[in-house]
Formats: sequence, C-alpha cells, structure tokens
Amino acid sequence: MAEDQSSAQFDRDISGNDSMTAEESVEVLRKKTALLEALIDSSIDGILVVDNFGQKVLQNRRTIELWEIPKEVVNDPSGKAQVDHVMYMTKNPQQFVDEIDYLMEHPNETTVDELELINGTILERYSAPVLGEDGENFGRLWIFHDITERKFAAEKLLSTNNQLTEAIEKARRMALEAKAADVAKGRFLANMSHEIRTPLNGVIGMTDLLLYTDLTEEQRGELQIIQNSSKDLLTILNDILDFSKIEADKLDLEIIDFDLRAAIDDVLQMLYFRAEEKALSLACTIDPEIVTSVQGDPVRLRQILFNLVGNAVKFTSEGGVTISVKRESATDAEQVLVFMVQDTGIGIPEDKQKLLFGDFQQVDASTTRKFGGTGLGLAISKRLVERMGGAISVVSSEGRGATFTFTITLKTSTVEYSRKLRNDRTSLEVFRERVENRLNDPANILIVEDNMINQLVFKKILEKLGFTADTATNGVQALLMMERRSYHLIFMDVQMPEMDGFETTRRIREKFSGTSGAEVPVIAITANAMSADREACRCAGMDDFVAKPVTMESFMEVVQRWLIDEKRPELS
Repeated sequence: MAEDQSSAQFDRDISGNDSMTAEESVEVLRKKTALLEALIDSSIDGILVVDNFGQKVLQNRRTIELWEIPKEVVNDPSGKAQVDHVMYMTKNPQQFVDEIDYLMEHPNETTVDELELINGTILERYSAPVLGEDGENFGRLWIFHDITERKFAAEKLLSTNNQLTEAIEKARRMALEAKAADVAKGRFLANMSHEIRTPLNGVIGMTDLLLYTDLTEEQRGELQIIQNSSKDLLTILNDILDFSKIEADKLDLEIIDFDLRAAIDDVLQMLYFRAEEKALSLACTIDPEIVTSVQGDPVRLRQILFNLVGNAVKFTSEGGVTISVKRESATDAEQVLVFMVQDTGIGIPEDKQKLLFGDFQQVDASTTRKFGGTGLGLAISKRLVERMGGAISVVSSEGRGATFTFTITLKTSTVEYSRKLRNDRTSLEVFRERVENRLNDPANILIVEDNMINQLVFKKILEKLGFTADTATNGVQALLMMERRSYHLIFMDVQMPEMDGFETTRRIREKFSGTSGAEVPVIAITANAMSADREACRCAGMDDFVAKPVTMESFMEVVQRWLIDEKRPELS
C-alpha cells in the first residue's frame, strides 16, 4: 500500500496533476524509464541483464568500464557479441561457460561467485533470475562488484599474518635454541668450573696444610708463592664465571644479615700479605654515624672491594691504599653509603678512564704483561654496583694515584654480631683448644668424595683441626658405612660416580628416617659454581655448603657451626 502511494506521488510529481491523458501517461513512462536508466548507469557496480537466449537486454556504463567492452561491441544490435566478449575477457572462460550451463539447468537459482579478468580485475558476481509477476523467467540479472582492492588487501593481510606467524615461530625457535645454547653454555661452564676447581682444591688445600707446619722462612715463602698463584688462578676463574652469569642474567643477589665492618676487614685480611710484600699501608675509616649491622649481599660487596683494593695494591709501588665509607643519607630502614678506595699508585690517563669499566679492558697491552689479570674485575664490579642500585666512577691523573667511588643502598639490620670467632678463627691452636673444651668425646665424621687427592686434603685438614674421619668414595659406599656406624657430621661431594651427593643425601633422609642418621648434618662440597648450588643442596636435604677449593678456614667455620655452637645429634 505504501509503495503504491509512493508510486502515485511520483507520477503526480512528474505529470503535475492527478488525471493524465494517454500521451501524458506515455511521457510519464518515458521519464520513468530515463530515470531508471540514469540510476542504473550511476551504479558503482556493473549491471548486465540477458534474456533466455543469451542476448543482452540491459547494461550500464560501469559494466562497459569493468569489462573494457569496445564501442562496436556495445553497439551490436544483437547483443550476442557483448556476452561473448564478457565470457572471453574472463581469465578462466570455462568457469563462465560452466556457470551458464549450470543456470540453464537451474534457471531460478541465485548464485554468488568470483571472476578474475585477464586485466587482473577481480569481480564478485551476483547472479539472479529475472522473474515476472506470475513467476515466469524472462532472463538473468548479473551484478559485478569490483573487489580487486579488497582481495589484494586481504591477500596482503594474509601474507602479513603468515609472515607474522612465521616470525613468531622463528622467534620461538630462536628462543628455544638460545635457551638450549644457554643451558649448554651453563653446563659447559659448570663442568669446566668443576674440572678446574677440583685440581685447584688439591693445590690450595695441601699448600694451606703445609703452611700450618714447621717450615723454614725460605720454604714458607715458596709455599706462599704457590698459594698466591693458585688463588690468582681461582680469581680469574671466578671472574669469568661471574661475567658469564651476569651476561646471562643468572646472577642473583642475596639479602642476608651481616656486619659491614667485618666484611671490609675480610677484604683487608685477604690482601694484607700482598700489601706487606710491597711495604704498602692498608687502612680503613668508617663514618661513626653508619649502622654497621646491615642487610645485603656481603659476598658481592666483598667482591667489589676486593677488585678495587686488589687493583689499587697491584698498581701502587709506594705509599698505600685507603678505604673510606661515608653515609650519604639514611632512614630507619636503610642507608645510602659511599665507598671510596684511594691509592697512591701510577694513576690512569684521562683518555683511558672511559675504557676501565668495559669488558676485558685494561689501560694498555703492557699492563697485561706487567700486572696480569683478565680485565673483567672492574666490569663485574660496575655491574654488581648497578645491581645494588648504585653507580661507580673514578677520578685519577697519570702519576698521582686514583680514587674509585661507588654508592650502594643497604637495609638496616636488627641482629647483635659476635666478633670473638672472627678475631681468633684463624688461630689453629685456639680453635683446637675450643674443640677439646666443647667435645668431652671424639666426633664421628664421614667424608664422601671420589677424588683421592681431595679425600686426602679433607682428611688432613680435619686432622689439623683435631678430628679423625672415615672416607667413602661414592654414595653407595657411604650408605653401607652408615649402616655400620653413626656419624655426627658428613662432608658430601656433589658430583660422584654411581650415586651423586644429592641422591645420596635424599637416600640418607629416607633410609634412616626416625633415627639419628636422618638428623646428621650433611655439608655439601662442590666445585660447581655456575648453578644455584645452595638452593639445590637445600632441596636435596643438605644442611650447609662449602665451595671448592676448600681451606682450613672454611672447614673451621663449618665445624664451629655444627659441632661446637650447635648441639650434636645423639648417636644411637
């Protein structure tokens, strides 16, 4: 009803009145036809109508443009040439023929498909029957919509998506390969660490033992040279391993309670003999406002100071080296501290100072020959300081010494430190006297170690400390020995044939559950310095950790902790 009213209104608008003569009606029809043709011609899609004999009935301008129909074909009165032109302009004419054959069998069916023309244009073709009011089929309507840009965009998007998918897959593969390479690198470094530290343990351990015997001054001096050279080699190894861990972002900082003054004293004690050999003074001043009971990573702080003070001693021939610590700012919870290491050495040319903190960098080639070193110490120190939230810098001039300054933030600790053990733990006589006073009866100690040299070193160290020990060459033998005898303390090597230290410790905890054997302290001894050794040892049920190469002092600390300070497990 609404359509009829609109049509009537349209007729009235064209004719200008409600009643029309026949001539007027013809004119209205002519105008309607002209308007319809104009509308069809203005369509952005191509429109083509053919009768049931395949001849053109109607087409618009867009069809001519899309199919590039020549003028003579357009003017062909039969219309057959145009249909043929449309067919053969298609890149795959057979597709067009098949479509016509299909529609002849299914004249009333509507279809939608795509055609690609020989000029590269891609058309979406809509095909529908032209039906009269009584349903009679008069022919077929084709509407052609240019989707070339859309298809290209879709193909480009698909290609981009494919490239992105490939890139993601490549990145995933690369990440897996990098991870595998990182794991392989870590294993290689860990194995190299173990292989190098094991013989070093024998050299340093035996030298340490000999230095506690009666020696002539000449013998002591020669042994000191061997020990210093071995420790220098160990320092180089540690530098390389630390650098690798930093590069792989695998170096974690501990947050534990420690005494700042004690940590600095440790560094000075380690470098005392080097300074004494060169008649250099070593001094330290700490701002009295500083709270020395702090939380942080004492090992890494000592490492930074050892690198800086060690370099200062190395490059100073007269005068001395001074450590000074000041407080930059403080709250109840933490302190920002400024450390300065000043020497009276050869100094550093200004144009060389920017190279100091680079990887494997030294001032010049002659420095390597004259003073040695890996060139990693300062690079590692810089990265450690930055990991602690600080920065490091140097002020120096050639021939006038150097001052290295770094800042770090340390949390304030509430723990009371006893310096008694620190002050006399290096005295073998005092330690043995403490052992005799604390232990009314001998302690049973078991050493589980597959390397015979290391077995001898550990056993000799314990004998120097006033103990005797049994030895087992692997975990299987250790379990058998524990069935026959109870022990107060077990030193357990981590890497062993047949059954490693981790598995042996787990078996001990399981097999002797409910007995004193399950409670015996197990001290891990390992040369593996690359992985998270402490955590792995704890997970296996171990109680403490000693890194190779071991020293008399490291064994003193462990024995003090587990046999003197703590109550020994009651043996069955």
